[in-house]
Amino acid sequence: MLKHTYRMRTTMMVHSYGLWARMIGQGAAHTEGHPLKDDRPFTEDEIRTMLEEGIAGNAPVDRGFEPVVFTSDLVPAAGPLKLPSARPGVYPNVPQDRQTYLIWVERAPAEVHLKVTTQRVWALRPHRVSLHWTGAASSEAVDTSDVVRPDGKQYDVVLKTPQRGLHRVEIRDGGDYTRIVWPEGMPVVLPSGADTPGVTNHFRGGWTLYFYVPKGTKVVGGWASRIANWAPRISGTLRDAEGNAVYDFGKVEGGWFSVPVPKGHDGRLWKFQDSQGTRLLMTVPPYFARSSRDLLLPAEVVEADAR
Repeated sequence: MLKHTYRMRTTMMVHSYGLWARMIGQGAAHTEGHPLKDDRPFTEDEIRTMLEEGIAGNAPVDRGFEPVVFTSDLVPAAGPLKLPSARPGVYPNVPQDRQTYLIWVERAPAEVHLKVTTQRVWALRPHRVSLHWTGAASSEAVDTSDVVRPDGKQYDVVLKTPQRGLHRVEIRDGGDYTRIVWPEGMPVVLPSGADTPGVTNHFRGGWTLYFYVPKGTKVVGGWASRIANWAPRISGTLRDAEGNAVYDFGKVEGGWFSVPVPKGHDGRLWKFQDSQGTRLLMTVPPYFARSSRDLLLPAEVVEADAR
């Protein structure tokens, strides 16, 4: 690897000096005539061989499903869809760094009261909680709080908004662990789709959460992975609408998953139980909730299924 990156150092595609210094030391990086230093540029034949071998060794994999695109116009779903109550799940227990939740504010103007606890890990950057109205033309927050400290104590955070409807709560804690107790009765979901930013940091720790399978869905498909190479293996089960375990993530290393939806199990809640690692949903709305009453779903799904 070091020999390869040294030969390609003039392309500026990798930080070869930094890699050498980190792997075998700055002394080696500065040593003239080091045995791993080869000044020959790569030839066209070598590049062609690398390309051909890479194509041969990395054949595309059949995902087993076609992704479905949903809008981000979310609305409360429990009432219109008459979703039954379910035993509450749990959010990932040590979310870190950058976290995003979506909430519904029923009346405006309003104050959103959160109870926030941050566990010290690095304590390198100021902690910030911000509230954004998703209907705004800009990404500016409608309110921000910086009262929370990484000391394990619970802080009362109050965020004000002049708007009704869908809002986004963003957490920035610089790598510390931040947990939130949400207001009773407020719909809250955790987005987890292919285009969700910061999703790996959000899924640190164990979790059990629900999602909705729209009517007519044939396959629950998506992507599963560790949050990082050093993190615990992915684990947990996917449970259908009757609570049956239909996929065991503890038996796989990760990657694409595809599970058929049995007759009568669409238009209902499914869940990932006792899970480690990320789950990106790609054939159903990519939003996780602790319970049915917390669920927010795309307006077009709620309108269609409520009929």
